Amino acid sequence: MHTIFVSWVVLGLLAACAGRQAEARAFFVFGDSLVDSGNNDYLATTARADSYPYGIDYPTHRPTGRFSNGLNIPDLISEQIGSEPTLPYLSPQLTGQNLLVGANFASAGIGILNDTGIQFLNIIRIYKQLEYFQQYQTRVSALVGPEQAQRLVNEALYLITLGGNDFVNNYYLLPFSARSRQFSLPDYVVYLISEYRKVLEVTIYVNDDFYKVYVNYVSVIVFVTANTNSMASSLAIFGVVMALGMLSCGAEARAFFVFGDSLVDNGNNNYLATSARADSPPYGIDYPTRRPTGRFSNGLTIPDYISQKLGAEPTLPYLSPQLTGQKLLVGANFASAGIGILNDTGVQFANIIRMPLQLLNFQQYQQRLSAQIGPQRTKQLVNQALVLLTVGGNDFVNNYYLVPFSARSRQFSLPDYVKYLISELRKILLVCPTSS
Repeated sequence: MHTIFVSWVVLGLLAACAGRQAEARAFFVFGDSLVDSGNNDYLATTARADSYPYGIDYPTHRPTGRFSNGLNIPDLISEQIGSEPTLPYLSPQLTGQNLLVGANFASAGIGILNDTGIQFLNIIRIYKQLEYFQQYQTRVSALVGPEQAQRLVNEALYLITLGGNDFVNNYYLLPFSARSRQFSLPDYVVYLISEYRKVLEVTIYVNDDFYKVYVNYVSVIVFVTANTNSMASSLAIFGVVMALGMLSCGAEARAFFVFGDSLVDNGNNNYLATSARADSPPYGIDYPTRRPTGRFSNGLTIPDYISQKLGAEPTLPYLSPQLTGQKLLVGANFASAGIGILNDTGVQFANIIRMPLQLLNFQQYQQRLSAQIGPQRTKQLVNQALVLLTVGGNDFVNNYYLVPFSARSRQFSLPDYVKYLISELRKILLVCPTSS
């Protein structure tokens, strides 16, 4: 069996930046852990990426403050515009000519709202990041003069990623959180968008005709192209940037099985009594039906794109009553939003399908399929199938970092917790579908 395992990090490849100048442009980064290149390492906060396994695939093979095993989104963009990586604004190395490259103001744990991420204590909230940007301009002006500093800022590229923490580290942080009592989910999304507009208005004047807002469980994603009389800038705001590699497959479509959490749940949680559901707007606003489907996305999910590459129909949720007959031959999606490697992850979401139960459901699926096409054909279908597993993110945001001094953070240091998760993940892999 050919198996894809996705844990903690979904790697993305960025296409070449359009309109690249012969001379590299300055690059400014604002946002959260998806783009923080090390600012939090200079702060007294629990949201730090200064220990193993962070940085294991970075050129130095050491933690850099990036919440990644290697490069992050800003690094890849810097490569595309022919520039050095932007340094964290708090880095003592950000002086002299390094200032002309730009700066990274991002800070892990922050959100659109100031009450997001309070459990991480000392982090650089978005308005403080914008204040630092003002300070940066003063420093550059002293270095190259006001006119050249203004030109550098006007011609720069800007990246902002915000919004994910406003869900996982605020609205869904605890059962009956303050924000969930204050707002229904659709009203909360509307409120976030209104607050995001205020952030953008402070950053740069944006004509309403030039932007469209997408919101999903993982992040608020805004793509903006801004042009003003005094500033011609490209403002690209990414929540999750991901490109799927080409999948090799035979002429005949293979079955596809999906296990994991909200990144790949195609609707199982809609059949459960749980707060982790994607059954209301703006989920599904860009799906072909323009309606929520149970996917934690505005449109398609990772499994949908893989199914397209396989030349197959999307896998149905295992709990869907439509998963019968010939549709069983396509495969099935067993994923459930909120779950983790550990069974105590996501307890605030109540009734979700944890990994052991997903694997039990897979056994039941094989029994159903065997009754339809026979044991031998069932075994052949399973052995030749593609399997996607994504799990692990919730073990951090919805367990270890869920509340200050959580049970797991008292039990383990972060490096020891990572080792424990890996050992528990190995146990899952031992009982995952494998070829005989």
